[in-house]
Amino acid sequence: MNDETVRGVHWSFWAIGTAALIWNVLGCMNFFSQMNAEAVAGMPESYRAIVESRPAWATGAFAVAVFGGALGGLLLLLRKSAAYHVFVASLLGAVGAWS
Repeated sequence: MNDETVRGVHWSFWAIGTAALIWNVLGCMNFFSQMNAEAVAGMPESYRAIVESRPAWATGAFAVAVFGGALGGLLLLLRKSAAYHVFVASLLGAVGAWS
């Protein structure tokens, strides 16, 4: 392996990393809007009922999923090995929020 192979990454790495970061930042924005009482009051009744009846553990799992995903995306773009572990935590949060 030479220095050029180690330094250069394919353009798809940057595209996927950027898409992951944007997707999870949008998830963080969604989380904050669901935690804002005024925003929840402006939602349709069916959405409001879902948000208000969600248990605390599911809200916590949702937070771990989106904030872990955003942090993982940032670490991925910075090419840090910790991104793997943060993405695994995010995946577990997503599974917990989904169940």
